[in-house]
Amino acid sequence: MLAVALAASATDVPATEALWGAVGGLAVSHDGQTLATSVPATLSPTWQMISPTIDYDALVEGTARRVTLATDPAVTVTAEVAATADGVRAAYTLTPAAPLPVNAVVISWTLPYGVWAGGAWTVDDEAGAIPVERGGASVASGIASEFTL
Repeated sequence: MLAVALAASATDVPATEALWGAVGGLAVSHDGQTLATSVPATLSPTWQMISPTIDYDALVEGTARRVTLATDPAVTVTAEVAATADGVRAAYTLTPAAPLPVNAVVISWTLPYGVWAGGAWTVDDEAGAIPVERGGASVASGIASEFTL
């Protein structure tokens, strides 16, 4: 499971929303401002990226959102998004219907630069700050179990 904590400066967090988009991406917003979007995927043994299929009937249960990856066997992706005292926490669980050979399981995040520039991040035991000056395309890449902004 990959857990992601998105810290938005908010004293009252009831305006926080997490919605699956039509192509399987999860958009997290607060007070109408998009904080982040993400897309879960797997990379097959031949490095083919498999993202969620369009599923207008994706199960919504409380704060949980479910979509399916069209792998063989299928993988159910559950994102649990909840407001916290200091922001938002999103935790993903990917559950294959049977053993599934993959090269990688990926949760790709897109973060609006104007919201996050200068903010601190941690990936497991590694830490840093999002550069104020635009430059590279990513903050961190690699095997991780927790990512915090």
